[in-house]
Amino acid sequence: MELYYGRHITGEIPKFSSSSTELGQDIHDWYENQDDKLSWLVRAPKETLTPTGLIGKKAQDWAEKEGLPEGSRLVSEAHYWKVLRIVSALKANPVSQKLLDNAAHKELSFFWEQFGLGLRTRADLMLEDGTLVDLKTTSCEDIDREFGTSVAKFGYHRQEAFYRLGLMAAGAPVRAMQFVIVQTSEPFQVRVRTIPRELIVLAEAAVAKTLQEIQRRVEWNDWTFEAAEEVRDLRVPQWIYTELQNA
Repeated sequence: MELYYGRHITGEIPKFSSSSTELGQDIHDWYENQDDKLSWLVRAPKETLTPTGLIGKKAQDWAEKEGLPEGSRLVSEAHYWKVLRIVSALKANPVSQKLLDNAAHKELSFFWEQFGLGLRTRADLMLEDGTLVDLKTTSCEDIDREFGTSVAKFGYHRQEAFYRLGLMAAGAPVRAMQFVIVQTSEPFQVRVRTIPRELIVLAEAAVAKTLQEIQRRVEWNDWTFEAAEEVRDLRVPQWIYTELQNA
């Protein structure tokens, strides 16, 4: 809730950005426009890059002098080829490619009012039968073994629960969301997975509770956070107890 307050109420916390998020955005851009030449990415000349091969002031000065096309982005040669390899992996996976082929809508937005709040969301794809598809990039070494942790860490189960609210508000069919997951390093695994229904049910209740709390705080302009002033036990993963008990 403190992050929500800082980012959406006061604007003091900017949207997080890093090389990982930029890579993910480029993959999403391809997913939306299907431009296999990645024509919006402009590769800086090798001699303008930093000693570690990254975009620095010299490359930025070159781009300013050249005048990049509107909507383009300056990247290194290595970044460009990594995006291209990830795109190739997504296209080579028959399940992933079939979802793209059957997309009825891309970057589909939903707007609705609920819990006294104006809400909105946007899905990467919607299939002809109303199924939503979301693309995720990951640094996991093994998607099937490790991506479940990413679901918990980044709240992808809550994301699906929130999207389901938008679908219901629009009177659209509500089906299990399909996540296309691709690694951002070799071997560039691609998997299409769904989140267990029982977890989504719990997430729906949690999302509703959170939205109700936001509505209350907005109505009363109450952004105090008592937990920050209290001494409490730290939440520790259950596996730590199990590991010690079995030692």
